[in-house]
Amino acid sequence: MTHCFHAHPHTTTIVTQLHTIGFLLTFLSVSFAAAQEASPQTEEPYLWPLKKERLITSSFAEYRPGRFHAGIDLRTGAVGEPVYAPADGYISRVRCSPWGYGKALYLTLHDGNTVVFGHLSDFMPPVREYVRHEQHQRENYTVDLFPDRSLFPVKQGDCIAWSGDTGVGPAHLHYEIRDSANRAINPRQLGISWHDESPPQIRGVLVAPDAATSSINGDIIPKIISVHPTGTNQYSTDPVYVSGRCSFAVDTVDPANQNQNTLGIYRTSTFLNEQEIFRTQNDLVSYDFIHHGVVCWHPFCLKEGQFLLQWRWQGNRSETLSNTPSDGWISAPAAPSIVRIEVEDSCGNRAEVKIPLQPMTESMTTSNNNPHNEPAPNGSVRFDCYGQYLTVTATFPSPESEPPVLGITGNQPDDLSTPFRRISPNVYRAGYQPSTTTQSVSLWADHPRLPNETLHAAVFHRGNPPREERTGDVVIRASEHSPFGTLFAQVDEVKSPKPSKPLPRLGKAYRIWPEASPIDEPVEIRFPFPKGAQRPERVEIYSLAGSGWTRQSTKRIGKELQISTQRFGTFAALEDTVEPSVQIVSPEEGAQTSRRPAIRIKVSDIGSGMADIRITANGKWLLTEYDPEASSVQWVEDEDLPTGNVTIRVEARDNVGNTRTVERPIHVGQPQPPSN
Repeated sequence: MTHCFHAHPHTTTIVTQLHTIGFLLTFLSVSFAAAQEASPQTEEPYLWPLKKERLITSSFAEYRPGRFHAGIDLRTGAVGEPVYAPADGYISRVRCSPWGYGKALYLTLHDGNTVVFGHLSDFMPPVREYVRHEQHQRENYTVDLFPDRSLFPVKQGDCIAWSGDTGVGPAHLHYEIRDSANRAINPRQLGISWHDESPPQIRGVLVAPDAATSSINGDIIPKIISVHPTGTNQYSTDPVYVSGRCSFAVDTVDPANQNQNTLGIYRTSTFLNEQEIFRTQNDLVSYDFIHHGVVCWHPFCLKEGQFLLQWRWQGNRSETLSNTPSDGWISAPAAPSIVRIEVEDSCGNRAEVKIPLQPMTESMTTSNNNPHNEPAPNGSVRFDCYGQYLTVTATFPSPESEPPVLGITGNQPDDLSTPFRRISPNVYRAGYQPSTTTQSVSLWADHPRLPNETLHAAVFHRGNPPREERTGDVVIRASEHSPFGTLFAQVDEVKSPKPSKPLPRLGKAYRIWPEASPIDEPVEIRFPFPKGAQRPERVEIYSLAGSGWTRQSTKRIGKELQISTQRFGTFAALEDTVEPSVQIVSPEEGAQTSRRPAIRIKVSDIGSGMADIRITANGKWLLTEYDPEASSVQWVEDEDLPTGNVTIRVEARDNVGNTRTVERPIHVGQPQPPSN
């Protein structure tokens, strides 16, 4: 087979009328009445697509790294559960890919909505034959097909596919409904129901200042506040002291299936003294803004929890915020006040947390606990980013009476900065927020017992014209829509990055900070082409991901290597000259086989990743399925091999052109005579 892992052009090829409409009707024998037995009798417009208990393992618009989840996931257990058409319509699209949704079926309904089923193991026979015909025509497993609407009409209750585990993730059924504008709809909005009596749980609250000039409990960084149960589905926090403007975020989940799964929330409402100030509501997610989920949860606090923001991050155009009465920011109250956050799941179960707010006064700041100015050892400096502003933290090993002085170059008249304030006896913190005219800035903490460390950052602002900034060897170019508000970028050379063996790392490694920065439209980053490459055409940029390096799609432009990315991190140029690994597991060499033997192959690549896998028998292409998570390839056994001596040939190519070919001779016997 050939796996190019990209979409293919539109096709309306009809496969010999698919053995006539009679064949189609003969197969579609699973009636609406039979399928209806799988679900309770309801007035729902859509039939439940599985003949199983209604168990949801992922909910609509819940958190996914960098995006929303566009559907719901249904528990299937084993592979091979029949999938039934929820309503009348026609099959409008079929996809096969080793990645993403794997085998996916798109069913356009007569009401104008389209149902997407993902991670399938198989399609109904007429569709299977149609897909296989196209795969053989293209000699490619990966296809994206758009059959004519007259080709595969479907009635509610027809069995149209079987569940599986193709694509990414374990076995489950991805069930998604899109409207005529290709926007994903919350199934609850369409009357689709499932059982859930478990109320949401609130695990923590985050209170954030809107700028470096505001404070939470005397500090200028977001504060995570513990919650305490106070009653049934009710929580509270200790008082929070605020100056300037602030807003809130809540870490909340919805337990499901006897706590075997945690789901997302349908709605949150935030009230100040019982007046609603912000709302999130998951009714609709468009694919234009699905990645704006990256700024619906606090991107800089994900290590501490999934805090769903109760304010609109600058540039966030997600439909989940279409019902909010304001941007969510409030001024510090002049008198004690109560903020209440109410969360609700898709079945109407609710929980709430109350946050007492108090105005902050200067008398509440930390006092000097080292009045005698005793000498102290040297301290340390840390730079952090929380979205629209930077902080500089000076930490001393013992109480320190003398505050540092914040040094700034590149400062503009409209920039906001705060002097170092005492956070604790031995910690001081200062803040800096650039104006929209600032293009770069340098910050440091001036103190005799602090190291000489400086942050040098390029600054990009949403709405400003496209611009590129060179920082040392690296050039970063951002468009007017790249930043969600303000985007900082500091480039540092990494002295001792994690080893990249067995691929050699060429030249320097670079860390582009802050790694958690949310990016809307991708930025372009150019790195110098390194010296010492044996095969320059096989040198690409890789990013450090966990314990390994992941290839980035790279262009060579003159003496530079360019990538386009929505994620900062650590990058380096690696040279991949290692061939993929190929092992034919079965049949054994010289084996005597039937005309449809089980052909299984292990294929893996330690560098740039697999781009193409092609298996032939005496030169004839075989349709096989590739499972990248299991590093396995298996022939689908959809035709007879020729009899006699047959050579199975496997050609595996990675993304930079390294190729490995393995052959195995077998002997294919005559077909067995039919049994009486």
